[in-house]
Amino acid sequence: MHVVFECKAGDNPDVRSGVDHLYGIINNSKRDGQEWKGVVVVDQQFNDIGKEHFTFAGNRGISIWSIETLKRYQNLIEALNPDLALLSLLKAEFGYVQSTLEIISVPAIKTTRFGKDIYSFTIPANILMKLVYVSRATESISSEENEDGYQRIVNPRRLSEIAKIIEEKEIEANFPNNLIVAFGDNVEFEPIKGDLGFLKIPKRYGVAWLIDGQHRLFSFCKIKDPQLKENFSFLVSGFVGLKASEQAKIFRTINNEQKRIDPNLIDFILSKELEGGYLSIAAKTILEFRHNNIFDTDIKCGFNKGWLNLHTLVRALTEYGLITSRGGLIQKDSSDDKTPLKILKNYFGAIKESCRSNWKKGKSKSGFVQTNNGLAILIWALSKILKYEDTGDKERNLNKADKKLFRKYLDKLNYFRFEDEWRKANSEASRKDIVEVLLNKMNRNVH
Repeated sequence: MHVVFECKAGDNPDVRSGVDHLYGIINNSKRDGQEWKGVVVVDQQFNDIGKEHFTFAGNRGISIWSIETLKRYQNLIEALNPDLALLSLLKAEFGYVQSTLEIISVPAIKTTRFGKDIYSFTIPANILMKLVYVSRATESISSEENEDGYQRIVNPRRLSEIAKIIEEKEIEANFPNNLIVAFGDNVEFEPIKGDLGFLKIPKRYGVAWLIDGQHRLFSFCKIKDPQLKENFSFLVSGFVGLKASEQAKIFRTINNEQKRIDPNLIDFILSKELEGGYLSIAAKTILEFRHNNIFDTDIKCGFNKGWLNLHTLVRALTEYGLITSRGGLIQKDSSDDKTPLKILKNYFGAIKESCRSNWKKGKSKSGFVQTNNGLAILIWALSKILKYEDTGDKERNLNKADKKLFRKYLDKLNYFRFEDEWRKANSEASRKDIVEVLLNKMNRNVH
């Protein structure tokens, strides 16, 4: 495979000319029978690249990388090594994996739980590193998120800390907890006696997805002793036939109670679970606004820089009854994920128009409506407004929840002075007081 890059810099880089240039190069080069890919690297943040550029490039088979994507692979080279970073790049960005006919055979024990086959086996670290693929929750190179991404970015400092423990060869380096991987239908089990047998694994990168244990495994990139890499074997539990959403559920279950896991990342993972319930719907709804650039600042998902917290907004939607396990105020039923998006788009649009001056202040010291507290409080106010407007007919309630209805209330806040200290309200009681102040201004009858 050949990959051609073109870089565009400046305040308003000419992305289209770069795409057209690469498109011409690739078309002329295809005659040699080789596979060619093109990437335009833009010196911009992900959210600053217009969606029309992604569409234009995608129609021509060209990818667009933001500057963050380039930095991410630079960091991956430094954290792991150039070889593993390249394998990751080729698979993640271009779906390319070098084929091989070699098979690795390892002794394994087969267990079947709830209809899923699990294989327990041991394998040397230096071999496993070249087989597994980590799907990381990061910015996508397209206009959409990587739908299967759920893992965290690798932490180089943590790799070095674990490597130091291993190199001391003490008892704590034994890692009693298994690494967890997921195979597709690409492995075969050859039974010998009962549940004992040999697991046949194709020797190629990406044959398994590493669900949990990336820092333990990739700490061996920091170990200099080749014998230690070759002789140290990990205990591995390998699932077969898991869907991406099921892998994400396992990762979330393992890590949800650990304080070091960013709750924004947990909610991002939930957004990828097709059967994740009301929390998944709430997270997915908020992330749609991230794609559509509703807010002037990015939403923090646990892997990116952002001012608004995904977790804060998801919690507001669910705790104040807008999206619930039984069907919230902005849902037709518990599985409805379309109506919440429509109603919230109307509501946030009404806030932007009615509170225009404060909206423009964004995250500045005097800004409120585009802050975490501000949006959470306004979502709480929305629940109060919808309850007040309740007609007793669910369908009628949802149909009339449009921008016109919301402007009727929010226009009263046009010249309203939002107190600076409201941004720091950190208790439910103080937020409730602020909601009451706003509702009193909008309509004294709403409580």
